[in-house]
Amino acid sequence: MSEHGPTAGVDAAWQYLRGVGGIDERLVDTRVLPRRDAVYGEWPGWVPAGLRAALSEDGRARLWSHQVEAAQALYEGRHTVVATGTGSGKSLAVWLAYLARAGEAAAGPRSLAERAPTACYLAPTKALARDQMRHVTDLATRAGLGLRVAAADGDTEREAKDFARTRADVVVTNPDFVHHVLLPQTARWTHLLRGLRVIVVDEMHCYRGISGAHVALVLRRLLRQARRLGASPAVALLSATCAHPGEAAARFLGVDPTEIATVSEDGSGSGEHRFVLWRPRVVSESAEDGAVLYDDDAANSAEWVALMSPATGVPGGGIQRRSVTSEGGELTGELVGMGVRLLAFTRSRQGAESLADIARDHLARRYPDAIDTVAAYRGGYLPEERRGLEADVRSGRLRALATTSALELGIDVAGLDATISCGWPGTSASFRQQSGRAGRAGRDGLSVLIASDNPLDAYLCDHPDQVFAPVEASVFDPHNPHVLAPHLCCAAAESPLTEDDLTLFGLSDNGFVRMLAERGLLVRRRSGWYWDISAHERPWDLVDIRGGGHEIQIARADDGTIIGSIDAAAADSQAHLGAIYVHQGRVFRVRERDEDVVVVEPAPPKLRTRVTEHTRVRILGVESTVAGTDAAVTWHVGDVEVERQVSDYDLLRLPGLQFIRNVPLDLPARRFPTRAVWWTLDPELVDALMLGPDLLPGALHAAEHASIGLLPLLATCDRWDLGGLSIAEHPQTGLPTVFVYDGAAGGAGFADYGFAHRDAWMGATRGRVSACECHDGCPRCIQSPKCGTNNDPLYKVGAIDLLARLAPGDVSAGLR
Repeated sequence: MSEHGPTAGVDAAWQYLRGVGGIDERLVDTRVLPRRDAVYGEWPGWVPAGLRAALSEDGRARLWSHQVEAAQALYEGRHTVVATGTGSGKSLAVWLAYLARAGEAAAGPRSLAERAPTACYLAPTKALARDQMRHVTDLATRAGLGLRVAAADGDTEREAKDFARTRADVVVTNPDFVHHVLLPQTARWTHLLRGLRVIVVDEMHCYRGISGAHVALVLRRLLRQARRLGASPAVALLSATCAHPGEAAARFLGVDPTEIATVSEDGSGSGEHRFVLWRPRVVSESAEDGAVLYDDDAANSAEWVALMSPATGVPGGGIQRRSVTSEGGELTGELVGMGVRLLAFTRSRQGAESLADIARDHLARRYPDAIDTVAAYRGGYLPEERRGLEADVRSGRLRALATTSALELGIDVAGLDATISCGWPGTSASFRQQSGRAGRAGRDGLSVLIASDNPLDAYLCDHPDQVFAPVEASVFDPHNPHVLAPHLCCAAAESPLTEDDLTLFGLSDNGFVRMLAERGLLVRRRSGWYWDISAHERPWDLVDIRGGGHEIQIARADDGTIIGSIDAAAADSQAHLGAIYVHQGRVFRVRERDEDVVVVEPAPPKLRTRVTEHTRVRILGVESTVAGTDAAVTWHVGDVEVERQVSDYDLLRLPGLQFIRNVPLDLPARRFPTRAVWWTLDPELVDALMLGPDLLPGALHAAEHASIGLLPLLATCDRWDLGGLSIAEHPQTGLPTVFVYDGAAGGAGFADYGFAHRDAWMGATRGRVSACECHDGCPRCIQSPKCGTNNDPLYKVGAIDLLARLAPGDVSAGLR
């Protein structure tokens, strides 16, 4: 029991979940993490009295040990990573050191050449940025420091951005703004850059894969420009959920790990935290034709249901459960009615809206007085709408928000009792962030994880210990040439690129830069390499930080109203000519499309479309080859070129998604280079397993799907970051081959990680497929919502036999 004690609502919710879940077998497992006593440190002598008094007024008369350790390292100007739990006051350690230096500068004499210390805070979400802005402003004001704090992002008005640029001591922003606005206009941001004392990278673990590589290089370019103007900032990297934080921080900055001060011993106290692993209730023992197969918000978005969902039920008489959105909405309503304050996390914007509606319906039936205390919170809302919802949660007027990951990292709301995660959020890091929103400041908390129908969630139900396993390794590669090249071009445009700059970008010599010059992107002069201004585009426009390509606007044909947007990478499959597009329950048909806009018109509400996509993989180079556990299996990793092409679509009709007709499409093949891991089979093994030409393709295909579904158990990715191909005879290998590749140009590091951990990966995959209760395959084992051939063919028994040769067994104990 914590010093604050649990609320009656949390106790009632705990008893309700254990009672009801035990009756109908929805309850899979429960865990209780015990309370932890705080460990305190001594106040550093350099902390000004006013700042110490301001913290004491907040009830923080003592600092936790990790705050003292981190603040001391930053005060000394060392790069520092703070990897302690959620709610452990990591950012306070940063502001303590910075505000102390700001106070010293204000109190002492300063020459005209000296600059007042400034700080730049980078957040992955606007909610988190605004929360930190409010926090540091309040602390500085009460400490009598008169600090000027300003936001600079896409929501900021022009006058406020001008203030941030010319007068602010602390600028609260994000990596996108730094890349697109601040660095291209370095000369206008000299007030910030010349005095830059600290750069804060909050929630470092968010930056993974391609986006992680981009943000790391943006940060290095920011450091370069600050140093060029005479500053020597320390970087503070903060994360509650980062494996090997010192190594990850060093990779982020491009320095040796010995240059990083790593603070990972958490001195904060915490209350008792109760966890519930839950499955939606069974609605039938076999799915009916036309049932939605994929119990996953990301897969069951309106676009997915409209464009990709197969028209058959679960084959082989598998068990069908309610969707996580329905289950989560009902649990949210029930817990709110019990007096619990909570956040319910979903994996899509539509899922957040639907969950809030379901929760309100439940409250209308059971607790009508609380019907107005639940709302949705997601991307796409206007800034004033988001801030109003945040204020209502803080005040307690709203008891629950149904949200996407927009609040996973976001606002520090005191008094939240519980979280509900509708589906595994993709990584252990994300789940810990979500559950960490409950029970902060020493309070007890409750977290519910509702498992979706997909291989990874089903695996976690089989192995509940994995929910609480150490977080995944942070996987990103700043040296990916497809990422590094445009950033070097940007750096050369910001200031001449010299030999001394090369080590900052991980280059041992100037060969890569000379290659860019030979391609006409850079020009060599006496003082260094410059961006070739005769090029037709700005170098900053060559960088896609988010990795999804530019966004295409979706406009109504009748009045030109913009009703949404879609990533260019998804346009061929979801916004081709004739595609049915569903938006907030309204059905539209794509009438026109070009590179920047899709024009839609109203369509009959019962129509849907489903595309066929063909994938080819060409091996460009093999980096490493090793024999598998079975000598008849060989593993490879290297560079490949992936070609995808949408060839046609089926027009379907609800209910049941009955086939109407097939329509050919004339779309180009899309090619991109990436990294892949692949395995090949000796023909003798195929014969021994009695996998003839009619069965082998389905067995390979099923093994491919299952392995893609389980790789996120090890690396910081989810299945939407990956792609795959299985083929009975690949033209280059001449053998049965299965590829799993990174879905981003140049690779994101996930395939390489899978190759390095292949035994654990395949062991977990084999265990999940073997343990699944279905007969012939289902979304919990071998079916995939991403499949371009609509999950045909699949052969579960053959996949199990293959996986038994790929791995020595279920080695889940060795994961992470």
